[in-house]
Amino acid sequence: MAPTIPDRSIVLVDPNDAFSTHRPCAFLTPHGIIAKRRDTVRGRPALVSDNKDVEPITQLADIRPLGRIYAVYLGPYSVQWVG
Repeated sequence: MAPTIPDRSIVLVDPNDAFSTHRPCAFLTPHGIIAKRRDTVRGRPALVSDNKDVEPITQLADIRPLGRIYAVYLGPYSVQWVG
């Protein structure tokens, strides 16, 4: 999700908003946790990255939403809000 969320960032997640359609969300996949936005690609649901070099994910069968990402942890007493 770079540049919005740098790779390997620690993020703060709101599990009560797991189905946000305009904000970045965390998703559990068989390969780990990823950050993506919900969108459509060719009329089908997909998970897309803010990084234009990353292909959308269209196979969603094994992916579970964890919640909306609302901030990136930068260190003690410091976060960067994500909108």
